[in-house]
Amino acid sequence: MRIHRTGLAQILLLICTSVMTHAADVAAPAAAQPKADACSDKGIISAQRGIITDRNGIVLANNIKKEGETVPHRNYTFPRQLCHVLGRVDHTNKAKDGVENFYHNQLTSQDGTAVHNLQLTIDTNLQKIAEEELDAGLRKFRAKNGCMMVMDPKNGDILAMVNRPAYDLNTGEIITHDGTFAQGSLKDSRGKDITGEFNMSCRAFFEPGALFSTVSVAAGLDTGMFDIHSKVDCSPFTVSCAAPISDGPRNYGLLPVWGVLAKSSNPG
Repeated sequence: MRIHRTGLAQILLLICTSVMTHAADVAAPAAAQPKADACSDKGIISAQRGIITDRNGIVLANNIKKEGETVPHRNYTFPRQLCHVLGRVDHTNKAKDGVENFYHNQLTSQDGTAVHNLQLTIDTNLQKIAEEELDAGLRKFRAKNGCMMVMDPKNGDILAMVNRPAYDLNTGEIITHDGTFAQGSLKDSRGKDITGEFNMSCRAFFEPGALFSTVSVAAGLDTGMFDIHSKVDCSPFTVSCAAPISDGPRNYGLLPVWGVLAKSSNPG
């Protein structure tokens, strides 16, 4: 599937609370091993936790032991990306959030059993583009936070997931569209610390409203119920046990399907 960079920011993305179920599949160690081993060097040791790769086998998380260290620590190859997908592991090997936590038992040795590697549906290249596009959009509209997801419509695979604010997986620094900040240096409107840990894509409540009309239109076009020039009655109407549906104070009357979207008509 090819997604052009210029159109990425315009993709409508559905927020799914079960994203972690779709975002990762446990792969047999042998399946992910060839590309993971291709990134090995003197610093990468036999994994106490399984290696995490993207859909193309690019290593996202592994274990390294630096000179002078006796115990390896978890290392994230792209620490400024995917913090809300991956989660993190502290110095005691305790996982917090993300697939590190959800698949903790598979990634670690339980009762002497072998660790498993994990291959995500994430595409690192699309993830990088999504992060850049989201940051650009937040700066343009002077927004404080935002999120973006890219999903393969054919199978539901999550190809990219970005949230702002975020945090650096290796240093813990807060990442925003305005730059990087130390923990404790940013406050929200209520005076609470902004940590970058909140996963807006999965945990925020958001009423889609008129945005969801694009899904209805896409379904209608796909099934042939109408075309983009078909007329839709956008006159106000009432339904039982609900407030009148209108575009008040306007009444657009008949609009083509593309006009319903352009005007974001509620009756339409």
